[in-house]
Amino acid sequence: IAGLFGASAPPERSIAGFEGALERRAQQPFQAHRVGGTLHTTRGGSLAISGDDVLSMDGYVLNLEALAGEHGVSALPGAPASVVLALLQVDGGIHARFDGAFAIAWTNVERRELTLIRDRWGFKTLMYARTGDGSWCWSSESLPLLPHLAEVRLDGQALSEMAHFRWLVGERKLVAGIRQVLPSHAMTFRAGEAPSASHYWHYRPAPRRGITTSGWVKAIEAALDETFAGLSARYRHAVVPLSGGVDSSLLLAKPREHFASYSVHALHIHGWTNPELPRAQAVAKTLGVELQMVEVTHEVVNRNYPRLIQRMEESPRHPSSLALIEILDAM
Repeated sequence: IAGLFGASAPPERSIAGFEGALERRAQQPFQAHRVGGTLHTTRGGSLAISGDDVLSMDGYVLNLEALAGEHGVSALPGAPASVVLALLQVDGGIHARFDGAFAIAWTNVERRELTLIRDRWGFKTLMYARTGDGSWCWSSESLPLLPHLAEVRLDGQALSEMAHFRWLVGERKLVAGIRQVLPSHAMTFRAGEAPSASHYWHYRPAPRRGITTSGWVKAIEAALDETFAGLSARYRHAVVPLSGGVDSSLLLAKPREHFASYSVHALHIHGWTNPELPRAQAVAKTLGVELQMVEVTHEVVNRNYPRLIQRMEESPRHPSSLALIEILDAM
């Protein structure tokens, strides 16, 4: 797996050893909440309870305040899950209007019904699996699910696909038995019934006829400004991984306009020459920003080995995953 990220895997790290490391890492502290016959565990997420309804959420909804005002729901500061639950109780299909990055689990204890909702573009991951006793478990990452599986086993075919294409098609994940909710989908689980999926949102581009190149530039810039304005209202600091290409260079210019604090990083994997590094250094110099190097050594690979499967489940799925781990640790 480490070879996928441009570094060599230590020979003593077998698949069995990797699975053992996953099992050990899965034993982490969680906050537990028992509602009726259902146990809800959270770690860094947001939880809301109202009557027979329980909702846990990982992530955020950018237009939550606007939707709350439209439906007469109080937008409590610091309690997004409570607002999301209140909106769903008013309109069970309102999640089709949610814009953001989120993984939501909505449970009704009396009806014994669970709904899992993933954001439109799949920014947040959301998994589910059968437990050893035949019930369902769910989480925004695979690791908390592992102790509840009948066995922990990597899916060899999925691993081969990931190594070749850096992508898995459909619901499968690298651990056998774990499935993902697809982007812009909601999964409903009811006692005695097979799970059902609904595709709640479809991307339908509106063709623009006769628009000039400068018109496109202005439209894209306005969209970027709107997105960064929303993010800067939620986050204080921006981190930009810089390759020196058009995309990352543009995304470096925009945070400088919207964030008071930001940092810029480039990747250096030991034993591998990064052909993009000189261009990234030139862009940073032109824009007058300090470029911080992220060093990926064999020691980094050894330390982060059990975390690679977690990073492979998240976006983006490319060789900078090790760099992103180091950036997040540095922050």
